[in-house]
Amino acid sequence: MAKRVSQILHTVWDPLSIDSEPGAQTEYYDYVPEIVRLLVCDASADGIAARIEAIRREHMGLPGDEARDRQVAVMLIALTARRPPLASGRLFCRCFCARRL
Repeated sequence: MAKRVSQILHTVWDPLSIDSEPGAQTEYYDYVPEIVRLLVCDASADGIAARIEAIRREHMGLPGDEARDRQVAVMLIALTARRPPLASGRLFCRCFCARRL
């Protein structure tokens, strides 16, 4: 799932417009683990959109793009429909995600 999240952040979200830059594929890697955690914890599209908007504003100093962030959030959530159920994921969420969402 992390690979697909990274691809979506790089090709669709891409607030820095670096998709076509050689060697820029790793630019958003630092945000992948947090987004994956949100997805595993079944965060809402609104929650994910708010988080990537905060990343855009707080970490990159860029203005928000509510429509783009919402589109990306919906695409990210669609990834979870393809993943197999995680029996231990619920325990992980109760212990870890409740503090993070």
